Amino acid sequence: MRRMLAVLPMLLCLLCACGGKENTVQAPMDFRADLLAAGGCSFHLAAVEDLDELVWEFALDCGCGTDGTAALTVAAPESVAGITARMEGGTGKLVFDGTVAVFGLAEDARLAPLAVPATLVQAWTEGYIASSGTDGAEMLAVFELGWGEDCMKVYTWFGPGGVPTRAELSLGGEVLCKTEITGFRMEAGYGGSNETAEENLG
Repeated sequence: MRRMLAVLPMLLCLLCACGGKENTVQAPMDFRADLLAAGGCSFHLAAVEDLDELVWEFALDCGCGTDGTAALTVAAPESVAGITARMEGGTGKLVFDGTVAVFGLAEDARLAPLAVPATLVQAWTEGYIASSGTDGAEMLAVFELGWGEDCMKVYTWFGPGGVPTRAELSLGGEVLCKTEITGFRMEAGYGGSNETAEENLG
């Protein structure tokens, strides 16, 4: 009888722990549902990317649809600020003063600088939610795209209001891109037509 009484508190603790985990996973699921309902989002992204011994620092004003489309404006570095890009169906074209050229891709296309925003939105809307929990005052959720060695993990921190504040893209256990996200808003109308994208990006 005493043994049964001793085991009961342990069982209650385990049940409470399971319940807590379920509640934290619900938060990124709610975020996903809201984003899909909105049809898209806009945000400013500042990133540092380390690929093949090349370190790129860049900033983008982003408008991304949940259908894989995106409209982007380069904010930094200053030498290329103002360049705009549009993506449809995983392809991208770099537009500058009316000249169009396909932009270069990294070995993994999802890690190309101008593809990072669309990759984030894809992870948030389609990726497997591997884990979720609190990290200090923020919530941290891990989204996975793909399987095995090709699995990309997108670590996303959510701040007040349940919106992303930063994210890291990891491949093969190595963090290759770190981003800071500001001005996040859920809204549709990005990445569809060129006219809409240019109007929304000002």
